Amino acid sequence: MSSTAVPVFSDAKKNLWGGGRGRCGGAGAGGAPDGGRGRAGRAPLTHSGERRRIKELGAWETVSSASRPYEFCESSKATYKDLIYVVGGFLCDFNRVTDKIQMLNTTSGVWKTVAYLPATAAKTHHGAAVSKDGTWLYHVSGQLGPGCTLGTAESWAVRFVGRRQTKKAVWVRLPDLPEVRYAPSAFVDGNTLHVIGGAGPNRRDPRPDHYVLPLNPSGRPSKSGWFRLGAVPGGGADSAGAAVVRG
Repeated sequence: MSSTAVPVFSDAKKNLWGGGRGRCGGAGAGGAPDGGRGRAGRAPLTHSGERRRIKELGAWETVSSASRPYEFCESSKATYKDLIYVVGGFLCDFNRVTDKIQMLNTTSGVWKTVAYLPATAAKTHHGAAVSKDGTWLYHVSGQLGPGCTLGTAESWAVRFVGRRQTKKAVWVRLPDLPEVRYAPSAFVDGNTLHVIGGAGPNRRDPRPDHYVLPLNPSGRPSKSGWFRLGAVPGGGADSAGAAVVRG
């Protein structure tokens, strides 16, 4: 396991930190001034544009795996074809964090640890996305440690060298996001990494900003850095979501 700037959870039960208690209320470690309701500063829910009928899905099916890892909360997730990545997160007592990147192959049903986050990278509340060819995984901003610790604007990309993302992982530092974000949404569209929403540096106020980072055709970030593309109406705080719909 990699060395880290904050204590992390490990299988050997070392480096445990009981620094936080319960969920963060919103305004730093002291909690939100609204008593933890989490609605301060949020815009009312609205809908614009044509309403479209959504196709009904079939029944859910429970899928189990003997190699399933520990439960993690406030991790980020990203997918590529039949691969699901679960990046960092709290162990679900919220007092410990992990620097592991877990990958589930949904075809074989097997989980693997494919990389460890850099020492100074966020361990929870980050955004994650995968390049269009599946060779890069991007990790954007987030919270450094357990409980209600500080956030960081540091952003990273890891390149998986070898077939099926099971060989050596090589980390590359991305430009820092212009401002700390807690739980933003991240996704790749073409040769661009997008980051939308999330909570601002005080953990409470939703941020509507839409930032983009151009990528080279290989998936490696360009040298132009982040720029602000616009704003999402109303913004979105904790665990913002976004998706690209074709057609």
